[in-house]
Amino acid sequence: MNFFDYPLKSNIRITESMILYKGYKLDVKFDPEDKVFLFSLDETLDDQLLKEILAEIDSYLKTKIADKKYKILCLAPQEQLRIFAQEGFVAGTLNRIMICRKEKLNLCIFEPSIEGIQIILDKSSLLREDYQLQILALLKQHAYWAAEWERNNVTGRIDSASVCIALIDNEKIIGFARLITDKKIAYISDVIIDPNYRGKKIGTYLMSKLLKIASDLYPNVEHYTVMVASQGREVALALYNKLGFAVDSLENIESQKICYKFGLPFPELEKSREDFLRYIDSIKLKVGLS
Repeated sequence: MNFFDYPLKSNIRITESMILYKGYKLDVKFDPEDKVFLFSLDETLDDQLLKEILAEIDSYLKTKIADKKYKILCLAPQEQLRIFAQEGFVAGTLNRIMICRKEKLNLCIFEPSIEGIQIILDKSSLLREDYQLQILALLKQHAYWAAEWERNNVTGRIDSASVCIALIDNEKIIGFARLITDKKIAYISDVIIDPNYRGKKIGTYLMSKLLKIASDLYPNVEHYTVMVASQGREVALALYNKLGFAVDSLENIESQKICYKFGLPFPELEKSREDFLRYIDSIKLKVGLS
């Protein structure tokens, strides 16, 4: 049985790539390594159906992810934001995690030329034992979230990625990043640069290549999202800003909105949800919400 090959309610079924309900198909993408569940709504669903789907996704993830540290991201029509808020989703940035987002229409790609740096995109190549061990060492030493990782964590992340990229200098891994997507919303994670190569535009090079390849492979992606934690925030935000990302906020009134939900909320989450509800109340007349 695949991770999501599981009947939820009598009329709802989730597979590893879609939600099915009476002939209605909703594409999804789940990364079991990063514990991120992505999906996009191309149309407005019945409110009750949407509530059932959101509740069942949340309930099922809680049964499958032991530490409850999963994330759900959805690109949603604005007229259904209230349903997402009622189910515990928020929009915008929380204090401990800054959510940076860029739109396809604002896709600004830099492709600096860096002599001697090799790019590896092929997953089978990245799954070489020596490369996996180098990626693991780089992340364990310089990424606090990967301090307890083992090799199987790297293997899983490479396997589950929609796009995976590594930069090589003389057979040494100096940069790594990955992206997953449901073909409408993309989530970037595990971005790391060898400290000895920082300040040399390697980070810009890595992310530019990742975004360019992703945009070619998945031309219908509407939003690219990355979550920036507090440690090392200033450097990361400077890089993402250069590439056209902006910190997501409740003030961005658009026809569609990315909503977030965390399986294990941190203290700021409830306040952010209340802010989100107030935000929806402030615009419900404008967008026709009842």
